[in-house]
Amino acid sequence: MVDAPVFAGIDVAKDEVVIALLPTGEQWTSPTTPAALEEVVARLAGQAPALIVLEATGGLETAPGALLSEADLPVVVVNPRQVRDFACSRVRELGCFSTRGRPRLRCRIPVRHYRSDSLRGPGVR
Repeated sequence: MVDAPVFAGIDVAKDEVVIALLPTGEQWTSPTTPAALEEVVARLAGQAPALIVLEATGGLETAPGALLSEADLPVVVVNPRQVRDFACSRVRELGCFSTRGRPRLRCRIPVRHYRSDSLRGPGVR
């Protein structure tokens, strides 16, 4: 049996990051101090995510994104407008306009693309 891939969404603010995982639904908050961000990276590394999504937030995503990248974790920074447009299209299903729902929304973006890519088969674009 193949385990379902894990996706992480991170909402970055000045004083804290909120991390959500799919498919487990686990969610936690951490301060943005260097030591706390290192703990976040270690915890995410233990989950072996297929993809980690950060929303570009005026440069605040740089430190966590760099740490995740240095740890060889698959991380992408997404355009805030695309996140908002995705949320508008899925708000009833996901209920993600709350502050606590935003990281869950970031998780859903790669899940949707992962599923469509996996249906295409290897080497097909």
